[in-house]
Amino acid sequence: MVTRVLIAGMAIAALAPTAVAAAHPKGPPPVSDAQSFYFDLNQTHHPKKGSVQMSSPGSLADNVWYVVTAQGTASFSKPSQWVHPKRRHGRPAVVCGTPEAAPMFPSPYAATGKVGFDPESMFARIAGARKCGKDTLPRTTRRFQLSGRSRYHHPTPLIGRQSTPTATHAYDYPELGRGGPLQLREIDLPTYDNYGRFKITTRRATDADCAGTQYRAFTDDHDRRAFATEAACEAAL
Repeated sequence: MVTRVLIAGMAIAALAPTAVAAAHPKGPPPVSDAQSFYFDLNQTHHPKKGSVQMSSPGSLADNVWYVVTAQGTASFSKPSQWVHPKRRHGRPAVVCGTPEAAPMFPSPYAATGKVGFDPESMFARIAGARKCGKDTLPRTTRRFQLSGRSRYHHPTPLIGRQSTPTATHAYDYPELGRGGPLQLREIDLPTYDNYGRFKITTRRATDADCAGTQYRAFTDDHDRRAFATEAACEAAL
């Protein structure tokens, strides 16, 4: 009888950590204001997901404004498409716009080649000749999106919307922290033929980020302006 009791006690003790873990789900990672990481746009494990997604390693403090800097260039098409462009089912296509020779930050485990977009602008792509004529490049693109909680949106950069890429391919986006990791998304289907990475850095917003008309870039997840004036923006930071 004593032996049975001891064995039963050991079994209960072994199960206890699991029971405690189930009762207390794992929370978000600790808050980290200054983060730096790469958002790889080549994701072969979710080829039909409709977008490339990831989360920041650390959380953003709840109800605190941040500036998220995204920098880099990438391609939605595999490298051979830039050399011998074609659409689905082998239909002829053309290179629209002026691609750059290679991504600023190559994907570690993917083939590489020419690139046609950055976080804010589309400057080259593979398309049919008719569509290419109607879709003049370069232009603004809103495929790169952020979310503090559950609703994705493409914020306006502090310098305003850009229809042509900046020389550095870097853009500063205001984003409100929600107490969890920053969510990132690049809309595309499929994702397996993408390559290139965006370098992402975060920092707390400062009064200088409100200067001039920059306060207008501070918006909520529904793209509604957060501040009516520069002074109101500064007071909130």
